[in-house]
This record gives sequence, structure tokens and C-alpha cells, in this order.
Amino acid sequence: MIVSSKITSKYQTTVPKAVRERLGLSHGDELKWEFEDGFVRVYLASTELSSLMGSIQVADDAPDPVEAVRLARELRGREGA
Repeated sequence: MIVSSKITSKYQTTVPKAVRERLGLSHGDELKWEFEDGFVRVYLASTELSSLMGSIQVADDAPDPVEAVRLARELRGREGA
């Protein structure tokens, strides 16, 4: 698959929809850029577990932490990620 995007006057670009869907990208995700032999590889940066601390608030009476994570993913629009 080959897709393209233009660079703006501020050196910004939009990640094409096909790429976002294939990588499961969402706003706020971090991309890494790797240069090798004249090519550029762009990939989703892995998230450090410690950076997620406090990102999911669970009520004291939450029945199941797994369900709370599923709900948080659903609310973020990344069900199944």
C-alpha cells in the first residue's frame, strides 16, 4: 500500500486515514521516525506503562478492573486495541 500526504508551510502533515486505521492511531498517540539507507520508517511508539498511571479512573465500587479498561478503550474510540 502506498499513500501520500502534503507538507504544509509549517512542515506539518496529516496521517492518511488508511495509515491511521491500519496502525489503530488515535489523537495524542506518538509516532517515531527512523532513518535508514535513504528511507524513513514511521511507526507507533510503544507506550511506557508508567506513563499511563492515573489515566483510568476506577470507581470504588467498580465490579471488575478488566471491564473498566474495556470501557476506557471504548470511550477513547479504540475498542479492541
